Amino acid sequence: MPIYQFSFSSIAQAIGIMYVLEGSTLGGKFLYNHINKTLGLDTTNGASYFYGYGPQTGSKWNTFVSLMADYAVDKNCENEIISSAVQTFSNIDHWLGQAEINLIR
Repeated sequence: MPIYQFSFSSIAQAIGIMYVLEGSTLGGKFLYNHINKTLGLDTTNGASYFYGYGPQTGSKWNTFVSLMADYAVDKNCENEIISSAVQTFSNIDHWLGQAEINLIR
């Protein structure tokens, strides 16, 4: 699988990347519950990635979003954060597409 390294040239761009990556921990919790119930996998045998921060996932997300919003308003960089997040979603989509192509070959 190809490795993707995110690059950024400002704190706002880094926050946009973090928004996407940290946000995935919320979805991961739902996936973890399904994987655990369906396949019996847990944090010790193959599903730890999806567990996120465990019971602290929601509170850590809320803390991150609060700090992000404060920074965005204080530095007037909301649009830069949003653009970086949108680009990050595109980068991940492209990266996963490349991984799929490599798996098919």
